[in-house]
Amino acid sequence: QATENTKYFQTGTYGPTPISVIQEVNKYMLLESSFGPASKDSKEIIQNKDNNSRSVLSKFLNSDINNLSITQNTSQAIAKIFKNIEWKNGDEIIISSSEHVSTLGFIQTIIKKYSINLKIINAFLSEDELLNKINSNLNKRVKLVCMSHVTSPDGIILPIKKIIDLCKSHNVLTMIDGAQSVGIMPVDLQEYDPDFYVGSGHKWMLGPLGTGFLYISNRILKDFNPDNIALRHPWTFTNLPDPKNNARGQTEIGTYNHPIVIGLGRAVENINELGIQNIQNDVHKKMQFIRNELNKVNGINIITPINDMESGGIITIKIKGYNEKSLKSLVNKLYDDYKILVKFQWMTAPPDIEKVGIRISIAFFNTQEEILLLTQSLKKEISL
Repeated sequence: QATENTKYFQTGTYGPTPISVIQEVNKYMLLESSFGPASKDSKEIIQNKDNNSRSVLSKFLNSDINNLSITQNTSQAIAKIFKNIEWKNGDEIIISSSEHVSTLGFIQTIIKKYSINLKIINAFLSEDELLNKINSNLNKRVKLVCMSHVTSPDGIILPIKKIIDLCKSHNVLTMIDGAQSVGIMPVDLQEYDPDFYVGSGHKWMLGPLGTGFLYISNRILKDFNPDNIALRHPWTFTNLPDPKNNARGQTEIGTYNHPIVIGLGRAVENINELGIQNIQNDVHKKMQFIRNELNKVNGINIITPINDMESGGIITIKIKGYNEKSLKSLVNKLYDDYKILVKFQWMTAPPDIEKVGIRISIAFFNTQEEILLLTQSLKKEISL
């Protein structure tokens, strides 16, 4: 429905949840309310459906279900990773220059607490330059390398498989932020084999708000317990064998909203029906189209790489002569006058008043007509 009332180019922030997902969540919330969440008439059905949704998600990511847990969002997953690591003064973290602001927030906190050294690698380097730069900064003090699969401010696809392999050769942990990749391109966790991979359900997957996931590799899983959760339930008889290590049991605490997990499963099924490769191919075509149209508008500078293999569904632009105030005003005017929804984007954190832009998210449901209206509206407003 959101896509009927607006020209929605904000999927990189919040994807518009389809009616089918909302109906799925509503169906199981109503079932809970009909009998009560503790009733066997609803509890077993909902738990089975919840478990099935987790299985659907793990298959979609090509992950063993034991390595995957559900979180409220990407940031919560990242917080657990940072909390589990035993930081020491002098430790180092390597990130790209285009990491999400939440990741930077966690890093700033531990820098203050432990005197951690932060090394930032320019995300706009060529692949070879990027890998060489990371390699030259890897040493025994590096505790973690954090890289986005697709960067949030500017939509760059980073060579995560090569980065992961490089870090493994130095025995350095990797955390990959998949918030801007899952749902718009194939993701194969068995192939990538990171130590950690995190993602959002509410962005490109078009799942319910309040859903995300955390993948933990088997290399890390046995020692991963940031919240001191008892893997063996206190009501378990002591003569029984210890439970198998699993991400769900070691990261998820207490009661949660089963119906939104079920809704996330339905969102993945929707993607499977369309085909993730079909979605990526469609987005590539639309990205080429919007690049061509934006290049016709004087004053617009496209920040995102033009090569399809180097960019996801995000295209970020700068506009000559526009600063923070005027860009925010333009973003508001696009919505108020044309019902076009885009995002004002700080390009750095902490913010640099010289580095601001507009971030446009191109999803499979965006039409060429909508893209034309966006580019023509930009041209009209910029020329005033």
